[in-house]
Amino acid sequence: MLYLGGCGFRIIAKIMSKIFNKSYRYQTIMNWIKRAGLKEMSEKKQEKAEVLEVNKSID
Repeated sequence: MLYLGGCGFRIIAKIMSKIFNKSYRYQTIMNWIKRAGLKEMSEKKQEKAEVLEVNKSID
C-alpha cells in the first residue's frame, strides 16, 4: 500500500525497520514488490476467458 501510495523503496524500508525493530534494506522491499507483481500477473493469466462464438458469412 505504501508503494502504491507513492512512497519510495528506501522510505518503505525505513518505516518497516522502525515498525518491526529489524533492519530492512531497500533492495529487499524492491524484491518483495517485484514478486508480488509477478504473482498478480501470473494469476491474471490463469483466469479463464469467456469464449464467444461468432458465425458470420462473408459474401
